[in-house]
Amino acid sequence: MRNRRLLMLLVVIVLLGAAAGGAFMLRQRTLDQRALDAREVGMQAAELGDHKRALHQVGTYLQRFGQNDDADALYTYAVAQSEIPKPNNKHIIQAIAMLRQALNVDKSHEKAREKLLELYMLIGYGEETLALAQDILADDPENIDALRAEA
Repeated sequence: MRNRRLLMLLVVIVLLGAAAGGAFMLRQRTLDQRALDAREVGMQAAELGDHKRALHQVGTYLQRFGQNDDADALYTYAVAQSEIPKPNNKHIIQAIAMLRQALNVDKSHEKAREKLLELYMLIGYGEETLALAQDILADDPENIDALRAEA
């Protein structure tokens, strides 16, 4: 009789554990899908010039999946961030950090390199501007922005 009660208790505990594990997995998948949907909405918002929405939506995606794989999302987030002013040009500094991360993910991301060059020039980072301009010109000797920055 006692063994039977222990067996029933063990079965209940295993079933509860399996249910909890299943619920956890379902929740993770739901959060993943919401983040992927947020990325899509954010990328579309960026194309339409809605920087605030792009920042929020792409930010949701980056929080969920991290900043190590998606250079396009990092670029979009950085551009949106650069367009929403904060005191002391903090938005520019933050955008520069995100663009650098985008280039760590994909060194050949042309748009990220050009936007980073633009922000370096805007904020007055002379050495960084020159080094990035030379890198861009090594790949594209006719790049007008890089030629201007180098001059």
